[in-house]
Amino acid sequence: MPQISVVLPVYNSEKYIKAAIESVLNQTFTDFELIIINDASTDNTKQILETFTDKRIRLIHNAENLKVVKCLNLGLSLAQGEFIARMDADDISLPQRFKRQLSYLLEHSEVDICSSYVQVFGTQNYILRPYEDHESIKAGLLFLNLLIHPSIMFRRKSIIQFNVCYDEAYANAEDYGLWVAVMDKLKFGAIPEILFKYRIHDTNISIKKASNWPILHKINLGLYKILLDRMQLRYTDNDLEMHINLGFRSVVQLTKNDYRRYLNWLARIVQANNNSKYFNSDSLRNYVLSYVLYLTSRAKVNPIIYWELLQTLKKLYGIRICWNYLQLKLYSRLITFKQKKKYVI
Repeated sequence: MPQISVVLPVYNSEKYIKAAIESVLNQTFTDFELIIINDASTDNTKQILETFTDKRIRLIHNAENLKVVKCLNLGLSLAQGEFIARMDADDISLPQRFKRQLSYLLEHSEVDICSSYVQVFGTQNYILRPYEDHESIKAGLLFLNLLIHPSIMFRRKSIIQFNVCYDEAYANAEDYGLWVAVMDKLKFGAIPEILFKYRIHDTNISIKKASNWPILHKINLGLYKILLDRMQLRYTDNDLEMHINLGFRSVVQLTKNDYRRYLNWLARIVQANNNSKYFNSDSLRNYVLSYVLYLTSRAKVNPIIYWELLQTLKKLYGIRICWNYLQLKLYSRLITFKQKKKYVI
């Protein structure tokens, strides 16, 4: 049996599939099987796949297009390795990826799902650096899906033990749905190294998600409801809309009243978690701090007003803030206010 099973679903990816497969075959760790599921592609993907003769490849051709969720579940069911690595048809695994993730999982027996830093490339270029410990990753999932799905390596026995599978109800966000489903059963971890390159281009799912926004909006709201219910936090439709705006960082500009509403929502989250203990308090507060700073950068209000609001939050809800850093931010905003007089009181 191979030590690692790689699950790679593919549909109409003739432009990038060759490079993706080669990045897997060129791994420094070689004891793996590569399960490629061709989901009834209609371009030249099938022909390209059949040019590979490496015996580690298990090639499956679907007679009809099953979509990604069914392909992923098929891949999980076919996997024979002790560990399962995800891979997508347009991305690149750096040569040390499997070796480093395998070593990490062997050294950290408590971790079931291992990610890493990710280099985003193509039409965008930046580095994603998720938190490295389970509690921080779990808390971050309250706001957004912070794990790049194809960068993940699973512990297969954990998947079997908890009957883990992808849910078609969350298609296009099936990874986020999975993380929410398993966060109380499995442990997350991340390696602070860039081991994966995630391609953004005009035809991949990351771009298509924009056209699927109404569906994604509904799915994310449903997942937020699950997490907020676990915290025993009551919410309104307006609260949920604020939360999704925070998660997707889609807040453009805030009035004084909007700023107060958002800060009050974050304070309610902290207070509810203080009572429910669902998330690690320090981990959640770190995220709340980041969103407080984010909202502050979007707030078109007198800096003195939001200074008072932040002081109130600290007093009432015990949010731990790095005051030197925050004071520097606020001082800068105050100088801008005095010089340009562009804030609304």
